[in-house]
Amino acid sequence: MSDPSTVVHFITHRADAGKRLDQLVLSRAGDLFGSSRTRVQLWIQDGHVRMNRRTVRRSASPAMPDSVVEIDRPVEAPARQRPSAEALDLSIVYEDHRLLALNKAAGTVVHPSYRNRSGTLLNGVLWHLRDRPAARPGILTRLDRGTSGLVLVALGGDVQHQLQGDGAIAKEYLVLVRGRPPREAGVLSAPLGRDAADRRRVVVRDDGAPSRTRYEVLRTGDDVSLLRCELLTGRTHQIRVHMAAAGWPVVGDADYGVPHPLLDHQALHAWRVTVTHPAWPAPLRLEARLPDDFRRVLEQSCPGARHEALRT
Repeated sequence: MSDPSTVVHFITHRADAGKRLDQLVLSRAGDLFGSSRTRVQLWIQDGHVRMNRRTVRRSASPAMPDSVVEIDRPVEAPARQRPSAEALDLSIVYEDHRLLALNKAAGTVVHPSYRNRSGTLLNGVLWHLRDRPAARPGILTRLDRGTSGLVLVALGGDVQHQLQGDGAIAKEYLVLVRGRPPREAGVLSAPLGRDAADRRRVVVRDDGAPSRTRYEVLRTGDDVSLLRCELLTGRTHQIRVHMAAAGWPVVGDADYGVPHPLLDHQALHAWRVTVTHPAWPAPLRLEARLPDDFRRVLEQSCPGARHEALRT
């Protein structure tokens, strides 16, 4: 049995379901291995990674949601430090003793990593909760660095576990794309996986994880459309890749879409979250205001655009 002091562990999210174990370990604990996927794979093959207390030796083994993954720390790996509390400006949308909802600015990283050890949203949350030692913040809804909008934070492990089940959280996004979808509404379904040539990118591939995005056209302008999107699955870069694959690239998305002179990030905003609150019978619905630059580009591209998110 491994010495608990030398074991790193994490709990998988609903969005992790079906991901390869080596990819998951690399994304959640890559700093232990110098971000080398080969080292991660060898560590798995040697029996140093467990899922729900069972040793897993296949790097391609699919992850399951709400599972505990344990990793024996490599001898040469430094101890992982708890993120530090930092006095950062937070845009708080909602807060009670169990949940915290924030409107994240585009350009802000959600969680510390080996590339971004400070200045993240979680660093600011820890400072905000500095007088509540019992609070154990856990990110429930992660966003890409360049995506703005709602990030939901559980303030205890029991709340985080409860809200990671299927159907507990519904997420709606507003996205400005180039082109006009031929239908007013529909579902995009295309399997997604990492690009073999550049693992930072996600592409449509036959052996990818099943991925589905529901969309509705809200407004059209000169070769642009404002869509409301709902994630039916939660894959990395899902909306951005699905939009690009459909021929409607996201405005301002330098990786998958088309750059825009007035935006330094993709025009993708996590607008609304509906969550089954742990203490209430009725769903809790939260909304986040569009960033000013997104709003300006939208008003310029779709004159007269009207939507709930533009009222505040």
